[in-house]
Amino acid sequence: MNNTNEYENECIIYQNGNNIIKMKLINKVKNATQIVKQALLFDDEQTCYYKQTSDLDLNARMFLLSKDIYGIYLNNNIIGLIGIYIHNPVDKTRLELCCCLKNEYRNKKIGQKAVKKAIEFCKNKKGVRSIYVSVREDNIACQKLVSKLNFKEHPEYKDTDLFVTSNETKIKKKQYLLKLKDYHN
Repeated sequence: MNNTNEYENECIIYQNGNNIIKMKLINKVKNATQIVKQALLFDDEQTCYYKQTSDLDLNARMFLLSKDIYGIYLNNNIIGLIGIYIHNPVDKTRLELCCCLKNEYRNKKIGQKAVKKAIEFCKNKKGVRSIYVSVREDNIACQKLVSKLNFKEHPEYKDTDLFVTSNETKIKKKQYLLKLKDYHN
């Protein structure tokens, strides 16, 4: 535990002068629900997160229950989230990863650095062999990101797998898999 704050598993993923980008595990922090609600408000449905209900508080609590949630912070202001969770309760060797960033911080390599750090966390979990990512078909930037990190389009990908947005629009998604033995940072 870091003596200067209440967060565990805090790490710097990027530093440039006075700008410091950190990832912090926030699941057990007192105000975790508030932090996740704040981050979910800036999600524009381009990410893996989509609203289960119209109740933001309930969505944030469900999000926290199912995952290890890392806040992505720029100078102590939240700019994104990374969630790591078991993809299928029957197969605990495969984790699922999702990431969302505020729009103004996308395409600046922040997401790439955060995903790389999350992959390192996954590699350190006992028995984990692979990571699964689901990406909206129209989110080309995210598809390029996961491809750069050696994720491969999942062979069981089905054209019927869809994201359903808050206005009920159905968008196809692509699924990617990274075998950790194939990942080299």
